[in-house]
Amino acid sequence: MKKSLALGTLLLAGLLIFGCSLGGKVYHLLEGTSCIEVQANDPDLVHVLELLDYKKGSCPSSYKTSKGCEYLNSSYGATFTYYISDYTNAEMQEFCDILGGVLVD
Repeated sequence: MKKSLALGTLLLAGLLIFGCSLGGKVYHLLEGTSCIEVQANDPDLVHVLELLDYKKGSCPSSYKTSKGCEYLNSSYGATFTYYISDYTNAEMQEFCDILGGVLVD
């Protein structure tokens, strides 16, 4: 049972990552010292992001002073990456552990 679940999770993650690389759209939202980056394929999600004032493109480099925290949200079928400019890498690791994500450059 655990192997099936793990394999299914890996396949889903692979499909989403592959799908994102085939035309996923990247949006970001700035809020204070943080930036949220979303890579989305679903046209409905893209529409919602635009309604919520997310901007096309990646987070500005000024927000990427430490590592980001990336996690896959299967409910939305999207990858979210958080950057917090005044956090150290250690603080981002703690934040990422809470989200269940992984650190990225």
